[in-house]
Amino acid sequence: MENQRVYLTKKLLENALISLLKQKSLYNISIRELCDVASINRSTFYKHFNSQFELFNSMEDNLLKGIDSILATPQKNEQILEKNLIRILKYLKENKEFSKLLLNNNFDASFPQKLFSLKGINDAIKSSIPNDQPDQVKQYVTSFLISGCFAVIKSWLNEDCVVKENVIAKLLVSINIKA
Repeated sequence: MENQRVYLTKKLLENALISLLKQKSLYNISIRELCDVASINRSTFYKHFNSQFELFNSMEDNLLKGIDSILATPQKNEQILEKNLIRILKYLKENKEFSKLLLNNNFDASFPQKLFSLKGINDAIKSSIPNDQPDQVKQYVTSFLISGCFAVIKSWLNEDCVVKENVIAKLLVSINIKA
């Protein structure tokens, strides 16, 4: 576990990166600019990260790990799936600024694939498709469900999460069950 000073330094850098990403591309953000916004020395930055890309990847990995930890419980029935979706939506809401940046921009075009390839999410989607379907049909339905769920979550975040998490979770579960 990190000590508090390291944790706070990384939080300052993460907040600075989020602030700068709202204005410009990750490729156009310099370490000097990042450190100025975070009010830390460049040497401190380099103690923790080699580049702004490594910082971004660390933030993305932490978000995905957080979602994955919520999904540690197997999705045995609709109620567990719905409860886990509510927890995921709350987690995304707690990390709204970074989540919105990931879902809306092309900082990492593979992010949706990383998100929906998490075992818990993948298992939940696969469990909603009847086993008697040919593999190609399963693939089409999976693509449809992933795109639809992604679009709903993205819209929800972009509208500042005005609809309650349980309503969105119930909607996503009903869409997946009817597939």
